[in-house]
Amino acid sequence: MTVRLDRPMRLRLTAAARRRGRTPSDLARAALQAWLDVQEGQAGATPYEAMADLIGSVRGADKARSQRGARAIAAEIRSRRSARR
Repeated sequence: MTVRLDRPMRLRLTAAARRRGRTPSDLARAALQAWLDVQEGQAGATPYEAMADLIGSVRGADKARSQRGARAIAAEIRSRRSARR
């Protein structure tokens, strides 16, 4: 398959490829793949789907950790306010 690009687009593609250390063909392939994924409804539909593998819990972790952190921040704010008075 041959794709013809006008000179400005070819220069932009070449410059982008150089910046990323990839070939112009790699970038064109990636762009075409992303476009096809969107057209075929295969792109991540939601932000959750994009990072679903990063969301979860850790067994055995301290369940009150975030609450203690919030209390510590609130105490620090109160302390600074009282120090200004």
